Amino acid sequence: MKKSENRIYRPAKRIVIAGMATALLIGGKEALASIPNVEIVTLLCAVYGFTLGPLSLVCILAFVTCEGVLYGFGSWIVSYYIYWPLVGATFMALKKLQGRPRIIFPTLAAVLLTAFFSVLTSLVDVGLLTGFYVNFWQRFAVYYARGLIFYIVQTVCNLALFPIAFAPLCRAAEKCAGISPERNTATAFGKPGSVNAPPDNVQQTDKETDEITRRN
Repeated sequence: MKKSENRIYRPAKRIVIAGMATALLIGGKEALASIPNVEIVTLLCAVYGFTLGPLSLVCILAFVTCEGVLYGFGSWIVSYYIYWPLVGATFMALKKLQGRPRIIFPTLAAVLLTAFFSVLTSLVDVGLLTGFYVNFWQRFAVYYARGLIFYIVQTVCNLALFPIAFAPLCRAAEKCAGISPERNTATAFGKPGSVNAPPDNVQQTDKETDEITRRN
């Protein structure tokens, strides 16, 4: 393989992976849209952050933008642009701390993030729709209490999903993206074993091409 082809390979692979991951986020979200607050987006964003590294943020931001195009850019879009990238970034950090996917810490992180999501959306909705002025916290408390049952359902959903599905989905994502679990201790752009690094045979071919060029 020529050097020019090798340079094309990595950006092309990033684009394909980002497109597939974004499509899966949109499809998963829409498939469960009819069931209030039962969702798979938190799980997928966590898996992407844990396995794809910085590329996960591209997928998440693309997903949020597509949701805005589909449903209109209301006050909720502000919460989405804050929360979903935060989920990806949190699990990127968790990857650096624990390496391989476990059960306890990802589940705990998911529950805490889901609880934060309920507070964040209530703060943003109350503030943007009714204003950050007198009696704000009273209005926030009323608004939050009205949606409490939905927040509990969403938290329980993630509490049940993460222990069962997080680790298997991380392994599946690494396999689909061509990431070697043994070499991939911290996925990042261009590092060996990351979604952006060419396969070993491509790297070897490139080295052989350099050697032939020097000889000639």
